[in-house]
Amino acid sequence: MQLERKWAIPQIFFAAACFAMFLRYGVKYDIGLGYREVILMLAGTTLLNLFFIKKIKLYLETELFFIIGIPIIVSFLLSDIKAYGIAEIFVFFTAANTILITSQLKNTKILEWGLILTASVLSIYGLYHFAFNSDIRVISNIINPLAKAQGFPNAVAMFLLVMWPYVGLKITESKLRLQNILNIGILGLIIAALYLTFSRGAYIAFIIQLIILAYFNYKYFLLYKYKWIIAIIVGAVFISLTLFIRSEHNIQTYDIGDKLTFSNNENITSIEERSDFFRITLGLILEKPIFGYGPQTFRFIYPSKQELLYANSDHPHNIFLKTAFESGVVCAALLIVFFVLIAVKSIKKSTPQKNFMAVAIFGGLAHNMIDYNLNFLLIYIVFAITLGLLINQINEGKAERLQQKFQITKKAVFLAFCAISVILSLVGIRDYFNTDPYSDFQTIKRYTSSELESHISKYSKSLYPREFWIQLSDYYFLKNDLSNAMKMVEEHIKINPHDIYGPLNKGRILYDLKKYDEAILSFKQALQIDPKNSLAVHYYYLKTLKAINQSPPDEYLDKMLYPIIEDFMFYAKNNLHFVSMKPEIKHAQCIIEILESSGDIAKDWNQFIEKLNLYKQKYNKNGYQYDVCF
Repeated sequence: MQLERKWAIPQIFFAAACFAMFLRYGVKYDIGLGYREVILMLAGTTLLNLFFIKKIKLYLETELFFIIGIPIIVSFLLSDIKAYGIAEIFVFFTAANTILITSQLKNTKILEWGLILTASVLSIYGLYHFAFNSDIRVISNIINPLAKAQGFPNAVAMFLLVMWPYVGLKITESKLRLQNILNIGILGLIIAALYLTFSRGAYIAFIIQLIILAYFNYKYFLLYKYKWIIAIIVGAVFISLTLFIRSEHNIQTYDIGDKLTFSNNENITSIEERSDFFRITLGLILEKPIFGYGPQTFRFIYPSKQELLYANSDHPHNIFLKTAFESGVVCAALLIVFFVLIAVKSIKKSTPQKNFMAVAIFGGLAHNMIDYNLNFLLIYIVFAITLGLLINQINEGKAERLQQKFQITKKAVFLAFCAISVILSLVGIRDYFNTDPYSDFQTIKRYTSSELESHISKYSKSLYPREFWIQLSDYYFLKNDLSNAMKMVEEHIKINPHDIYGPLNKGRILYDLKKYDEAILSFKQALQIDPKNSLAVHYYYLKTLKAINQSPPDEYLDKMLYPIIEDFMFYAKNNLHFVSMKPEIKHAQCIIEILESSGDIAKDWNQFIEKLNLYKQKYNKNGYQYDVCF
């Protein structure tokens, strides 16, 4: 009894942490947010491991997952991009700690109901918000419900894909009528919210989950068929009620047929972009196959090979390609072996608990092979918790035998794992005090001179500077302090030489210093790094050439700029990637005006100027001022 009470501690910890992360925007750590939450989770899970160190049993799967972390650390140390990657290491070892702890749990009712509560609140809030607001998909405010911020319906779909099997398992276990009503209602809620995310990837993954469950657990499907049918009916009622409220308020909703058939040009942003991500990423992996490019480097490396306009991302939308790209093919191969091992063991000796946890894991994995969403700490931790519970199930009764057979090896691996987790926790805690939650440009503007000096001192020691130096460069540039602006941009280039904003900002500073030849070289470097995600760099390049009465090269105009502008017109017309609601329309107009005034333009672009003005009027609802060219 005493031991069971102790094991309630990690259950309460994880249940409370997951609910807190839901309220705290899900912690999308790969864009620089939530770094402190990542550090706290790493330190917390490390302490839990040390607290239960004498009671922990290692399984082959947990050892293998730990080993996968080694090439991730090595890839970070070898990478020339140091602005972001440390957070990926911290998150991975947080997940490893989580798997290790939850793989020890026997009675997990506290943890399971804590997660189900989070999923229920997310679904209720998402459906309510979707019913009365103009969002075209259920997004459930996973970013920050307290601040009513929006975002990432596919991430919500991924979370619900992992969570509905927990409720499905409760349906097979519940005996009391009230429990049955509650479980069926929650499952109906989750199904409704999942459907209204309109995530095609989630639909595919959900179908895969049902097939797996029906094949390996068909007896329970038949035994509880009326409960499943009622849950589906409840879900349909929630969907119908939500859509009815939207129609009563004249709010537009996706046509599911159009969504599934990729109508309204969605084939460009879904099929073609995914295809390019997969194909081009494979080519980049072959260029650096051993240790990859380093954690969280994809969005900076990929644009140099990118083919479609604005088709960049933080990841290649596939968990295995992401791993191979960032940490090498060996790391990706180990990850594949890890999941294959779990799949093989899950098939043997089928039980309801094992089947439902396997369905949660492999449904989530299927979704992450077409739309990666483990870049949310909440989703990563829930996925790791479920992995731990499944590993416990597939190894039940084998721990003692394995412990004795490989006792020395297991002790060595476990001690190494604990040592690395402790070291990373200490490094993280030190860095906790060297960073703000997020120092963006608006935050920097509010600093006093003494606060700014203090932050500069801290960030010079930080392992996770993100975009601090480039934001600080912008701050000094707008104050016309070009000397300090140049110092800050050089600092940024040191830690991230593949970011377009390094040479772009450097070129702008050189332009203001009237060092036009150097500015042109800097803008050319920016165009080599990323020619298709910002029209601003093209504008500054043309503006600098005009300042010295030099015409842009014909090859640049014919092979790069003209095709980009023509593609941009199509994107603006259909508001793809919301370009018509961003400064890019202004950038396009300024580029055309420079080309016309210089006599370098090859065709009459007046019709494009007129169309751009129409698109501004059509899509601009926020009063954005487009008319002034920089």
